[in-house]
Amino acid sequence: MVLEHLWYYAYMVRNKLSQETREDYVLLCKAEGISRRKILCRHCLRNIMPSMLVIMAISVPHILGGTYVVETVFSYPGLGTLSFEAAMYQDYNMLMALCLLTGAVVLVFNLLAQIVSEFIDPRMRLVKNVKEAA
Repeated sequence: MVLEHLWYYAYMVRNKLSQETREDYVLLCKAEGISRRKILCRHCLRNIMPSMLVIMAISVPHILGGTYVVETVFSYPGLGTLSFEAAMYQDYNMLMALCLLTGAVVLVFNLLAQIVSEFIDPRMRLVKNVKEAA
């Protein structure tokens, strides 16, 4: 299921890198004599990674939902089959637990993406006090 999304991530990284390499700071780095590899790794990738992490975190529910469907259709043992059988036998407590588990996983991945994005790019941090921002 994750391999299905890799082409999209690679396509997005390629497009964002091509946009980022046209920026003025890249020209300045080239003028200073920094190698192309260092420019791409230290500057360009660092600028595009927060948005890529958010896109990856947003796709977690899609991947989980697809996994549930694949497990149900092909009778693989897992949470998809468990939720299907719980629905068939009207085990509502199990269905609620699985929904809560899936929701918790989605929330945790979104929180991790936010924390890593703030670590990579300090400008994304929320300002706690308006006076500190001024």
